[in-house]
Amino acid sequence: MNINKGDVKTYEELQRYLQEKSRISDRLYHYTTFDSLICIIKNRCVRLSRMDLMNDKAEQTLGRQDQHLKNYIMSFTRDKEYVSMWAMYGKPSGIKIRIDFPRATFENAIKNHFYEDAALKRKIPLESDTSPGSFYKKGFLISDVVYLDKASKELRHNEKKFLSITADRTVIDEMTGFIKYDAWEFERETRLRALIHHEPTKSLMDIPKWVFAKISEDLIRDLHITFNPWMSAEMKEEIRKSLNSLAGSHLSYDNSQNDGEISEL
Repeated sequence: MNINKGDVKTYEELQRYLQEKSRISDRLYHYTTFDSLICIIKNRCVRLSRMDLMNDKAEQTLGRQDQHLKNYIMSFTRDKEYVSMWAMYGKPSGIKIRIDFPRATFENAIKNHFYEDAALKRKIPLESDTSPGSFYKKGFLISDVVYLDKASKELRHNEKKFLSITADRTVIDEMTGFIKYDAWEFERETRLRALIHHEPTKSLMDIPKWVFAKISEDLIRDLHITFNPWMSAEMKEEIRKSLNSLAGSHLSYDNSQNDGEISEL
């Protein structure tokens, strides 16, 4: 059931609206480094970072504080390229790349396959498993992010504000993991959030910084890779050879929409 922005009055309606909007694109786009992409293909998994380790430190002031150590996040964005995204994501000395893949294949691949390690040896059990020493997941969700204007306290999505909902404490708390300040609005971010319930006795040192989601061979074959705008033809060819060898198949590649128009960032 579609919901219009003007009809959003409660956090339940806001959550439903953002989830629906995230489904407009049937592909998910992720900026990363060549090194990280090698790990994704080699290990057949993607990494989610604990929410308190995200690059937006101000986000730690939003949402339920007791949930920040339980939420693990992977970030995606729209299909349109932005120079700012090439500049921000990936180490300055690294080779920056954007990948995209079918959302449906991704969801089906990972929904019951979360692990404590990149080697996929220690699986995170389902919520029903609360045995001593384990930690367990409630599930995962893919949704767009809503942005909170610091000055006006308005909520916005795609630069348009919601008129019938107030960003009160209940709304902010319920949107934990899917609400950021408007300084990050240019990202138009979509997120995968996995809620991992740790044992109450675990100290911060014992809580994993990352969890890993297994991905399928189908998803590997469906990977589409976009080279950054300043990459040389020789580097592109070496990357193709390396990734195709790791994947065991010929992946799909494309040049940036701004190929040759931007100096290295």
